[in-house]
Amino acid sequence: LNNGERSYQVLIQKIQGKEKFVKNTYSVKKKNFEIAIRRTDVKWELLDCKGSNMEEFFDVIDW
Repeated sequence: LNNGERSYQVLIQKIQGKEKFVKNTYSVKKKNFEIAIRRTDVKWELLDCKGSNMEEFFDVIDW
């Protein structure tokens, strides 16, 4: 996930905006390395569907 068609930006573009089984509402305080999850929403009807909330991971580690 570091260049060309395998870059994480390409991954994020493909998965953003799609319905997700789990969606977190969170804040990131990078100065203190603190992540606070305020809310977690689960859409049970999407349990048997493909999906990813991987962009949350990259949002947190994007320094």
